[in-house]
Amino acid sequence: MLKTFRRHLANCPHRSKGRRYLRCSCPIWVDGTLDGHRVLKSLDTANLEIAANKVLHMEADQKVEDQVSVNNAVDDFLKANKELASIYTYNQVLIPLKRFCLNRGISAIRAITYGIPSVS
Repeated sequence: MLKTFRRHLANCPHRSKGRRYLRCSCPIWVDGTLDGHRVLKSLDTANLEIAANKVLHMEADQKVEDQVSVNNAVDDFLKANKELASIYTYNQVLIPLKRFCLNRGISAIRAITYGIPSVS
């Protein structure tokens, strides 16, 4: 999990308040683990919104083989639960979801979660 923080400059009047103090214009950095590796680097911005988007993209970028495709997930779920009384309802929701994802170029479940189109 990645977390952002301000790395206060030497002349920042808020330096004594610590790295969690965000109401200044010092550069934003990211700290945490990603794919089992430590990440500690500058995001090259002082804007919190831009930094949050960069972190979101960093977390969403994973190896394609690690991602579960929408089609496979829906098909596997429907096959595993075909005996349920509510399978009709699941079909009414999941089949249009597959079409929606196909039309939008979304191939991985992770892309739905983060709202970022995945690499196919």
